[in-house]
Amino acid sequence: MEVFHKDFIEGLEEIIDLSKKVNGEDRDKIFSMIHEHIEEIHELYSKGDKHWAVETGDLIILCLELLLFEDKDIDGILSKCISRFKTKLVSLLSE
Repeated sequence: MEVFHKDFIEGLEEIIDLSKKVNGEDRDKIFSMIHEHIEEIHELYSKGDKHWAVETGDLIILCLELLLFEDKDIDGILSKCISRFKTKLVSLLSE
């Protein structure tokens, strides 16, 4: 299943190149930014601030960046996750 369009992936690859110039290959920096974004999203969402959606997009980009740093197949991983979520939800419904 193709999850993202080729142009989107190319844009992500550009972000990775820029990120490597700024942060090197420091995965801990990415994890730190992921954590900060999760807290900010929760805070904004709790306040009813609609900017939480943009911050969620940033979080998604950071997660995808981490996957691409490790040369993972984003389409393959997300396709697998969709299947896993569906299986789990169907299982919960049948309990």
